[in-house]
Amino acid sequence: MVILKITMKETQYKNFNHFKLHTQFSICEGAIKIDNLKEYCKNNKTRTLGICDTSNLSGALEFSESLSKNGTQPIIGTQIIFNDNEDRGFLTLLAKNEIGYKEILYL
Repeated sequence: MVILKITMKETQYKNFNHFKLHTQFSICEGAIKIDNLKEYCKNNKTRTLGICDTSNLSGALEFSESLSKNGTQPIIGTQIIFNDNEDRGFLTLLAKNEIGYKEILYL
């Protein structure tokens, strides 16, 4: 059995962005409170952070306002459930701008 250990250089780590965090607004999937995310970003000088709660955008406004105040770029998204015949899956949608956000709201 071969075990690979993959490490990131510090410069790569600082450029890493989380795009698919689930907050307390993803029932049974996430428990992270937005206030805790705000403190984490502030303490770690996080440049960008994205939320992707399942089937809702309930935390988007609070998330966006809280992180923006600390200088962190918020990325808003959601994860929707789709059914195609007998197949079921998840599709992650991230808003690039206000138009993208409105398109997610439409869906």
